[in-house]
Amino acid sequence: DNCPETDNPDQINTDADGLGNACDPDDDNDGNEDQQDNYPLGFSDVPAGYWAFSFIERLALSRITAGCGVVTYCPNDRVTRAQMAVFLLRGMYGATFVPSAAAGTVFSDVPVGSFAANYIERLFADHITAGCGNNKYCAGGQVTRAEMAVFLLRAKHGAGYRPPPAPGMFSDVPLNHWAVHWIEQLAQEGITG
Repeated sequence: DNCPETDNPDQINTDADGLGNACDPDDDNDGNEDQQDNYPLGFSDVPAGYWAFSFIERLALSRITAGCGVVTYCPNDRVTRAQMAVFLLRGMYGATFVPSAAAGTVFSDVPVGSFAANYIERLFADHITAGCGNNKYCAGGQVTRAEMAVFLLRAKHGAGYRPPPAPGMFSDVPLNHWAVHWIEQLAQEGITG
């Protein structure tokens, strides 16, 4: 059957209408069939005029995220380090990627069975992160913009990537800041302004 049941954990049902997106001709229930709809996976809290609408929509279309609820994205919520592990690995390996089971021995604060433990351990195995210090990952902690710069560039260019020296383009990031080279390279690549 090409239309899996909506209770299948791999089947997203954006508009909660009883049809999973793979079978639903109108995923966001806006009256426009997906094939003619520029934004078939709309979130009720991200209107078309929202500044990050096209970016959020692209994440949804790529199945990197399904949002924070049935039809919501929660654009103002903070992202945890655990959530970031999932975003990054789905972005790197594809939406259907599922890392092997977690061993629970990589970080002392990420036991087997904790949210995204397998993603966090794979992020470590891929040398994207070494954690937050003291053999911890700080899964529930928020990702800072500086940490995000390192995560994104390592995910894009590989674990061994080192950015070029920073010229000093942001007034709030002095040249002696631990992530200045990463932050400025993110701007050089047009990923942040």
